[in-house]
Amino acid sequence: MLDAWELKLEILVLDGTQFIGLRLVELLVRQSHRVTVLNRGISPATLPESVSPGDWRPLQRDRAAAPVVYGPHNSILSQI
Repeated sequence: MLDAWELKLEILVLDGTQFIGLRLVELLVRQSHRVTVLNRGISPATLPESVSPGDWRPLQRDRAAAPVVYGPHNSILSQI
């Protein structure tokens, strides 16, 4: 039986490049979750190597665009 603490998720973090968001991303990576960070591109992002980066700007230009980056995400965490 799978222990709940062993469950690995695909997590999308919105604006996870600074302060609390970055700490959250680092914690999720240490717990072996697959993390994607979607940011506005305003500040440079120094993310853990295993994190997939994303960018808000294309979504802002095209309101019809999908609200999340490609891939199935089990959880979406907003830092905005």
